[in-house]
Amino acid sequence: MFRRLLELTTDDEPEKPEYHDNLGEELGLRYNCFSELDDLSDAIFHHRRAIELAPEGHIDKPAFLIHLASALFSRFERLGRLDDLEDAIVHERRAVELTPDGDINQPGRLANLGISLQTRFEHLGRLDDLNDAIIYKQRALGLAPEEHPNRAACLNGLGASIQTRAVYLGSLEDFHDAVELARSAVELTPADHPDKPIYLTGLGVALISRFDRLGNLEDLHDAIVQRRYADELTPEWHPHKPA
Repeated sequence: MFRRLLELTTDDEPEKPEYHDNLGEELGLRYNCFSELDDLSDAIFHHRRAIELAPEGHIDKPAFLIHLASALFSRFERLGRLDDLEDAIVHERRAVELTPDGDINQPGRLANLGISLQTRFEHLGRLDDLNDAIIYKQRALGLAPEEHPNRAACLNGLGASIQTRAVYLGSLEDFHDAVELARSAVELTPADHPDKPIYLTGLGVALISRFDRLGNLEDLHDAIVQRRYADELTPEWHPHKPA
């Protein structure tokens, strides 16, 4: 139906960018279900068309940029082509620039850019990318107050990046900060939240990293407690449930 709608709409009609973006999103959903690469490539094409047709100042242009970046990141994960990751970062930066202060989507867009930059660090080893990832994630956290639904995710993501830098550079301050951020994410998240096991696991990893650096047995014992609790909360059907 979306394809038919596009056929009936000329490029100069104001709804055309939205129709391309909607079709791109639907193709992305189908890709997630069936993993057909053609669907993902088509999604990228339609997201690009949405951006090309949306005039400067279009209210939905930041969302169109984020949707394209997400599709490109998915193809990077599938094929491992760094060009897709680079392209995703370019569009995420542009989306962040176009997102006004106070927009409810601002923390998530900053955090996503941080994730992409850390991913590039993991592949290319450029410390500037990791430092930039931490800066963007810190900005995201600063814009997510205590009651913000994404605050725990921001805490966990920032903690993971700082822990990566701690291991890379050996900074004791980073090891301590990583543990505290991960612990805050755990404490902020109720036991029945689906992400609670993820945050518990992240805390366990941060504690193990600090134990490896300092040799404090309390960190090792605490890590075991957190990982066991994560195990208890993970459903039996979950693909990451330990055997």
